[in-house]
Amino acid sequence: MNAHLSESWNSASLVKDEAWRFAQISRVRLNGFSAPAEPDAAVVEKYIDEARRRALGASGILVFVDERLVFSQLSDEALAAGARFEAASDIPFSTTPRLGMEALIQYHDAVSRSGVILSVPAETRFDEPFVVFRWQCSAGSASFPASRVEIGRNGFAKLCEFYSADAEADATLTLSRNEILVADGAEFSRDFVQALAPASKMYRTENVVAGENATVRGVDFCLGALHARTATELCADGRDALLDWRALNVASGDQEIDWRTIQRHAAPGARSNLLCKNALLDRSRTIFSGSILVDKVAQQTNAVQSCRNLVLSEDAEAHSLPGLEIDANDVQCSHGATTGTLDADQLFYLLQRGLPEADARMLLTLGFMDEVINACAGCAVADFVREKIAEKFGTR
Repeated sequence: MNAHLSESWNSASLVKDEAWRFAQISRVRLNGFSAPAEPDAAVVEKYIDEARRRALGASGILVFVDERLVFSQLSDEALAAGARFEAASDIPFSTTPRLGMEALIQYHDAVSRSGVILSVPAETRFDEPFVVFRWQCSAGSASFPASRVEIGRNGFAKLCEFYSADAEADATLTLSRNEILVADGAEFSRDFVQALAPASKMYRTENVVAGENATVRGVDFCLGALHARTATELCADGRDALLDWRALNVASGDQEIDWRTIQRHAAPGARSNLLCKNALLDRSRTIFSGSILVDKVAQQTNAVQSCRNLVLSEDAEAHSLPGLEIDANDVQCSHGATTGTLDADQLFYLLQRGLPEADARMLLTLGFMDEVINACAGCAVADFVREKIAEKFGTR
């Protein structure tokens, strides 16, 4: 695997690709990584215990350590209802990644053996989430996870995904492909947390398709990795579909967090709402590039896109590229981006009441973040995110 990547990959091919505008192309290197070693039994037990503690009462749990499935559990209710939640070595994807990720995903598909399938039957509801934990602890290792979600007609389910590593873990590479298909009348919520080691790299693509009257909600948290890039395509494929997507990126040190999105409306009366919030410290960089695409048949579309950047250091950089491409003539579409710093009056107020400056800044920053954190489908995700953010600020 490592030889294949190092011999054939050339990031220079991305330089003229508009989908990689503002990105530090030199960081996109796949060579130098290898297959992970067999995880230590004690490490595996530790992560299983943490997963079970955090996912108490879940409809299903899958735990991976360095790509290896080490624990699986499906509730009696989910089993009886015919839900499928399991590891799979071959995922039958039906959508095509774009946004500059095509070449990377070719590598992924050639070697991926660490997939997850979640399938929920029609007319079936699961109030407790299905949960996937992926821990990486093997230094210099590469992983190629994948997932495919299918929610049947009028079904309901939640999925929580955690990508994490110990704070002292060394560099790893993660290249991930994901697909979510939500049938007519169904509802689905997905929370995703990336908290990989500070020297790691993660490249991820996600395609979401919503049917008629379907509701799909997603919350993304990007907290770790030196270089993290996500490409998200949301498609309102059916009439009156609703897509609500939020992301919170917290960058520090020399991190670059890059999120590229498409909100595609291919049917009448659908709504989409996308919110990206970036908090930047030190010399970090964030990139947001989003497009709203409305097909000619998608009359009465209502689409909103917003990016808000909170810059906490003079050396940080926030790049925002919102865009519209509308072929219908009866639509409501808006996009915008703002960049600012902490409110000086609010900071002064907290300092006057005895809070240390670092604590005051973190409190105001958490206030900026809460709109996204509070949108999580389950409190276990919110608690995990708050812990990781506190660790990040605590190292300053």
